[in-house]
Amino acid sequence: GLDTISTGGTLATAMEARELGLVTAADTDGIDLVWGNGAAVLAMIPRIARRQGFGTRLADGSRKFAASVGHRELAIEVKGMELPAHDPRAYVSLGLGYATATRGACHLQGFSYAFERAATMPEIGLTAPMDRFDHAGKVAMVKTTQDLMGLFDSLKFCKFAIYGGLNLTQMGQFLTAVTGRRLSTDELMEIGERIYTYKRLLATRMGISRADDTLPERLLSTDRGGSVKEHLAWFDAAVLDEYYDLRGWDRLGVPTVATVKRLSIDQLSTVGPAPEGF
Repeated sequence: GLDTISTGGTLATAMEARELGLVTAADTDGIDLVWGNGAAVLAMIPRIARRQGFGTRLADGSRKFAASVGHRELAIEVKGMELPAHDPRAYVSLGLGYATATRGACHLQGFSYAFERAATMPEIGLTAPMDRFDHAGKVAMVKTTQDLMGLFDSLKFCKFAIYGGLNLTQMGQFLTAVTGRRLSTDELMEIGERIYTYKRLLATRMGISRADDTLPERLLSTDRGGSVKEHLAWFDAAVLDEYYDLRGWDRLGVPTVATVKRLSIDQLSTVGPAPEGF
């Protein structure tokens, strides 16, 4: 299947390329990909799915397409994954979350914006919703929520249950009811941290490093019509260093040996060579 977010983001990139004259209607199989042309979008999606005509150029995502027209800056993505509708200029924790997520600009790998809207979870120190424009405390919050979501994904809990008050104690009770195993909230969060760190180790095995933990330049420099531009100005090298320090990663973004030992993670000795092309 096609991911709705990545497909939409890639089509938006193609539309901007069309408006800038980088591609023509002739290039796009006669389908005029101009902004607002919903019929053109519906016509192009099957071509992407089947890699037909112009759809072949879009099927590998916005990063490769933007590079093919000589304008990488048109692609709003991180690590090759297109951003969702959740704008980090409106919820600043998402900026760091997108940049450091192992799979790219994924709003669900940290789900931090929920705690800038209405959610709380006192067990992990989030006692009240945080100001969505204030960066104070957001580095620690992003690290914590990423670990929490590793736990949510592993236990197959719906993240929206957070808005209904689901907490770690209740999650532990569910786990005990199913498996008989009893874990404290601290033990649960350590499991979440282990999951996230292990994913990072796998990512670094594939070549991901500090250079990839970044945001599209346009998000860092483009205003949305108000004073929003300044709210991502806090995302810089010092913020990334602070995040790495909290996680126990080195300056290249690789988990240290001490961190791997602390979390009882095997050093990927059983992982084979990276797939061809990485």
